[in-house]
Amino acid sequence: MDRKELKNTIRDVFYDIIEKSAFMFGEEVEKDEVDVNYDKFVRADMGFVGDAKGEISIMVPEAMCPEIAANFLGVDPEDEKVNEYSEDALKEILNVTCGHVLTAIKGERAVFDLTVPNIKRGIKLKEWEKLFRSEDSIVCMVDDYPVLIKFSIKNED
Repeated sequence: MDRKELKNTIRDVFYDIIEKSAFMFGEEVEKDEVDVNYDKFVRADMGFVGDAKGEISIMVPEAMCPEIAANFLGVDPEDEKVNEYSEDALKEILNVTCGHVLTAIKGERAVFDLTVPNIKRGIKLKEWEKLFRSEDSIVCMVDDYPVLIKFSIKNED
């Protein structure tokens, strides 16, 4: 699978997961079309080993996390549970996305051990821009929020 196919697969899987889990809708955009009007971001990261080794991360504006949680939980955004579960909801989106991406690219028989997703809050725009400029990053819009996904994989020998 070449880089373009891999990015398309990751993007399609992410769109499916965010739509089914959080009832939010992804849209493909070119990097030069993205206008980022946020100054704080959250990044969820996790790794995997097995038939291949690598990691995946998703970075979103902090303002998006409560919306993901509210939709994921099926409650109003003002519900007190939303702030409590906003990080967990993003980690779950990442975890499910990772599993589905690995199955899509390595097949149903591939075996992986996944690490527990980690969260980093308070990420500044400068770090967003660094990942944004990375050749490996995938950018999309989800309900008008910019989302960055980075996926790296190396086959085990």
